[in-house]
Amino acid sequence: GKINNASSLNLAILPGLSYDLPLNNEKNITLGLEAFYSIGILPIVFSDEVKKWTANSLRFGFTLKYSPLQKETIFRNDTLIKIDTIIIESNIAKEVEFKKGKEIIRSEVEEYSNYYFTHYFVSRTDTLIKKLKQELSCDISAVGVQEDGTETPLPYIKMEEFISNKLQPLLNYIFFEESSSLLQNKYIKLNRSQTKQFDENKLFQDSVLGVYYHILNIIGSRMKRYPKAVLRLVGCNDGYTSEKNNLELSRKRAETLKEYFIKVWDIEQERLKTEARNLPEKPSTPIEQFEKIEENRRVELLSDEYEIVKPVFMSDTVRIVEIPKIRFRPKVNQDVQIKNWMVFVRQKEDTLRTWQFKGALNSFDWDFTKEPNSMPRYNYPIIYKLFIEDQNSDKASTLEKFIEIDNISVSQKRNEKRRDIVYEKYSLILFDFNKSDISWTNSKIIDFIKTRLKNESIVNITGHTDKTGDDDYNLKLSEARAKKTLEVIGKKDATAQGFGEQNLLYNNNLPEGRFYCRTVNIEVETPVR
Repeated sequence: GKINNASSLNLAILPGLSYDLPLNNEKNITLGLEAFYSIGILPIVFSDEVKKWTANSLRFGFTLKYSPLQKETIFRNDTLIKIDTIIIESNIAKEVEFKKGKEIIRSEVEEYSNYYFTHYFVSRTDTLIKKLKQELSCDISAVGVQEDGTETPLPYIKMEEFISNKLQPLLNYIFFEESSSLLQNKYIKLNRSQTKQFDENKLFQDSVLGVYYHILNIIGSRMKRYPKAVLRLVGCNDGYTSEKNNLELSRKRAETLKEYFIKVWDIEQERLKTEARNLPEKPSTPIEQFEKIEENRRVELLSDEYEIVKPVFMSDTVRIVEIPKIRFRPKVNQDVQIKNWMVFVRQKEDTLRTWQFKGALNSFDWDFTKEPNSMPRYNYPIIYKLFIEDQNSDKASTLEKFIEIDNISVSQKRNEKRRDIVYEKYSLILFDFNKSDISWTNSKIIDFIKTRLKNESIVNITGHTDKTGDDDYNLKLSEARAKKTLEVIGKKDATAQGFGEQNLLYNNNLPEGRFYCRTVNIEVETPVR
């Protein structure tokens, strides 16, 4: 029922405990436990008739709590730097100048829920000023050079063709190093397939020693051509050094050549007769002299068939140039360092000559007297061009330049009945020691020469020796041999002169060079119409 004089205000002290117990790892679900005790302070009824009446209570309870997970706010940023460079090339700039530009910074923010990404953009434009680079360029010119060194303009090259014949005696000795039976590398060795293309008539452009180094192939091809011929291989030793009386060494030297003829030239073994002896039948003397020792270490190739060991006769068309040299003058049009440069010359599609150089450009000569094989062959302009490369690997080249050719061919002269000349050169070697007598082999050569002479032929005979021996004696010996040759030839208007060792014709450090220096040369010019 109704309580009279009940207090409208209830005031109490409420002490207690509470604790939240997590129920998962994220701690967003908890169990709340609590206990409270309420102590009343104000009476429930204000009345004198009622003693102080207060209300105290004890309360227990629990709660289940859930709270949504809170996302972590993430902040990220990056910076993009963009630098541009403006390159200015200027003629007035002396060196490279760099100017740093002003930096401009702007930002952009990307927002995704609790994720913030800030982009910073930094831009700058620099300026590089450098000297204006000129394009690499070059030029080349050509002038003629006379025999006296005088330079002349070169609008064209005048050439004339002549028939030239030469007869070179075959030095039928193969030389060996001390105590060795190995064939020296200077002798040209072929394989079986190459023998099919070998032709001694194509050796015209080779030097005298160059032809000699083909001796094994010359004799091998002749042995194939004359299947009944027999070749004697006589091995010798120097008879003075440790080789003295070493007949086994002499035999091995002969066997070395026999093996080459059998394996490479397919010559039947029974046609190759080997012999061994100490000194050669006609040794170089005195045998204790160093040069003579070298000359006696040899194998002699002998045959009763003259065709096997006869001289090599070669014929070709030679060209005589009015201007013996062409001087090329290359230049570069900029002040740069050149690393490599090259000049090439061609005629139609044939490359005549190529020169390659390093470093600075310099004038150089194309000497036809030293390089007859490189001479133009046709009545077409020769074309030359320069290529250069500097230290920066920049490259440049010239346009093709032309030199006209005025070539008078042999056929043209014959058709037009112009005056022409046939040039011929013959040589005699293997004279007996200290003698001027004409041997049987040399007399065969002279007989051949006589068949080719005409009344109008101009004959010039010169005698030569090697460097060994007394100078005056060599001069007299060479003159005696030249005059004896003239006597046998029997042409009254011919000239004969001895030069001794004044003009050494070949390398006197080689035994073959010395043998070929002990020679008589016969040069013949025969007018033809």
